[in-house]
Parts: sequence; structure tokens; C-alpha cells
Amino acid sequence: RINAVLSKTLPLGIKIGEITGNPLTGYDAGPLSIHDAQTTILSADKLHVSPSLINLLQGELRLSELHITGVSLDYDRLNNLLRQKTADRKESTWNLPVDKIRVTNLRTTTPQGKLIIEKALVKNKHNNFTIQLNGSLDEKRIKADGELLQEEDLKRITAGLEWDTARAQVDGVISPSISLKCTFKTFDLSKLHYLIPAVDRADLRGITSGSVLISK
Repeated sequence: RINAVLSKTLPLGIKIGEITGNPLTGYDAGPLSIHDAQTTILSADKLHVSPSLINLLQGELRLSELHITGVSLDYDRLNNLLRQKTADRKESTWNLPVDKIRVTNLRTTTPQGKLIIEKALVKNKHNNFTIQLNGSLDEKRIKADGELLQEEDLKRITAGLEWDTARAQVDGVISPSISLKCTFKTFDLSKLHYLIPAVDRADLRGITSGSVLISK
């Protein structure tokens, strides 16, 4: 049944080790792997899920919490799948049947360097999301938090990022159109190649602070 649900979201399959627990205390499983026809997209040491008892009594499958630990991730492959899914999406609302997602000790390699997420938390209340993340990118500390809110036909975002000495804040609308205000503080221009790969490390140097408006 898990494979059936997953395949409706993305063209993926899942392999899970021994499962123990019950609906009251939740279920533990591991190890697990998620794969497509080509390769393993994600592997993890342990997975804990707690079903929502209220939803179960109503005949619906929903999780009150999902906690995944010891994660290894194929960043490029998953990113391509998510982009494809986003392009195919016709509905304008999110529908994630999980109230809370925790991630502990995730490691992957991105175009910007090695990413380690020590702890991450996503809360979902009526398809409005809050996010907290702590870890490191390219061996420099990174911290992020934000909110994604559904307001009638609009999706609003408020997000903050701290990475090494850089600070960034984003506020505005991302759907159906884009209207964002981005504010930077003590941003090292030599690190632009992390965000824009075409920019060479030596092209720009210096520290900047300021803001920019983005609309589309």
C-alpha cells in the first residue's frame, strides 16, 4: 500500500526492513530505500511513523508525525524528479497527508558543496507549512526557517537564511505570480558561484548589503 501511495506521487518504489509497533505508539522500520528504475534515490537507517488516530477512525490514512534518521540522498536525481512533478502539477494547492516531518542526520552532495542537515522540522497545518533547518553547507554553518501559507488563490512565503557570515530574507507571493522582496546582509559576493554556477569564484569580490524586488 505504501508503494501504491508513493507511485501516485512520484515514479518511485520503496523497500523497508522489519516493521515493529502499533497504531498507539507508532511504527518503527529500517533500514529503508527509495528507488526509481535507475538508482537508489534515498536510503535511511530508521523510519518512525505515528498515524493520526482521528483520521484512522474516519477511514483516512494520515500521519501525525514522520521521523527519518540517518539519510543518504541522491540530490541531483531527486531534484530532477521534483522539477518534473512540479511541471506536471495542475492543481494550485498542496496536499501533504503528514502533520509533522522530522529529519535527523541527512547527508548529500549538491552543486554548492556537501550538505549536512543535522536537524530539520516541517510542520503542516491545513496545508500551511513552517520549516526549521540546522546544518552545514560546504563546511560552513547554515540555518534556515520559513513559512509557506495558502491564502485563497495565493501562496505566500516568508523565509530567512543564515549561512556563514551571510544573511538573507525573502518575503512575498510565489503563486499564481511571483512578487518577492529579497534582503541581503553582509553577503559575500565571492560566494555567488554557490547560487549561480555560471559565476566564477574570481569574478566578483566584496561584502554587500541591500535589497531587490523580483516579479514575474
